[in-house]
Amino acid sequence: MEKVTSKGSKAFWMGLLAMVLGFVGLFLWAMPENSALRGPDMVDPEIQSLTSFHAPLMKAIVPLIFVLLLIPGFVFGFVSGRYKSSGDLIKSMTKSMECMGYYIVMAFFCALFIDAFSRSNIGLLIAIKGANFLQALGLPCQITIVGIDSYSYLL
Repeated sequence: MEKVTSKGSKAFWMGLLAMVLGFVGLFLWAMPENSALRGPDMVDPEIQSLTSFHAPLMKAIVPLIFVLLLIPGFVFGFVSGRYKSSGDLIKSMTKSMECMGYYIVMAFFCALFIDAFSRSNIGLLIAIKGANFLQALGLPCQITIVGIDSYSYLL
C-alpha cells in the first residue's frame, strides 16, 4: 500500500468536498414542494412525493448514483495528478471494466434462463404438484415444516 502524500490527502478532501456538494445540491433541488424531481403519490395523487414510483428522482436513481460517484473520482484523479486529461479518466474506466466481460455474459444467460422459467410457469406447476404431494402424505404440520426445512438445508 502506498504512503499517503500531502497531494493525495488534498485530493481526498477535494473529492469528498465535491461529493458533499453534489449531495447538498441534489437535496436543495429535491426538497421544495414543487420540485421537478417529485411525482404523484400512489395513495394520494394530490401530494407530490420523492419516493413515488413515478417520481423522476426514482426513475433516475441509477444515473444519479453514477454521476454523484463519478464527479468525486474525477476531482480526486485530477487533484492527485493521476489524470492529466479526460483521456486518462476514460482509460481508467476502461481498465476497470475489462474484467466485467465474464460477469456480463453470465448475467445475460442467467436473465434468459429466469425469463424462460417465469414464462413457462414451471415453478407454479412444481409448487402445485409439491403441495398435492405433501397433502397426500397427511403428515402433521410440525413434521412437514421440519421436513421441508431439513430438505432445504440439504440442498
